[in-house]
Amino acid sequence: MTGRGQARPGATPADVDVELVVLFMIFNENRLEDAKNERGLMHSVSGYIFGGPPGLMMEAGQRARWHLLGMGNEMDLHTAHWHGKTVRMRGRRTDVVELLPGSMATADMVADHAGTWLLHCHVGDHMEAGMFTTFTVRGR
Repeated sequence: MTGRGQARPGATPADVDVELVVLFMIFNENRLEDAKNERGLMHSVSGYIFGGPPGLMMEAGQRARWHLLGMGNEMDLHTAHWHGKTVRMRGRRTDVVELLPGSMATADMVADHAGTWLLHCHVGDHMEAGMFTTFTVRGR
């Protein structure tokens, strides 16, 4: 939530240039009677597996605010990890943010180097099953 006097006229936060929302979630494409079959589990970032979603972009030098969500059951612990970048969250600098099922986190990043960077769940079998994407920092 953006505090009084901290927002632009359109209600976006005045202290960031771009906001990005990313959901880490495992969903099951199996029928209910076959719900225990691992082959139907899709490990996704915002509904996309093995890359995506499109549009995770910012310009070099911009301040980006990441809104992260983790969904699932008690087995679905996720750890969002940015390659080549760090974020600021709760007064500390990190490159990994832990997400419990049904939780949210907000982290701020300064887009300091142009390029295409990997963002993924750091749980090994989640990443291997497709829970990764890229984000792009465009040069100015």
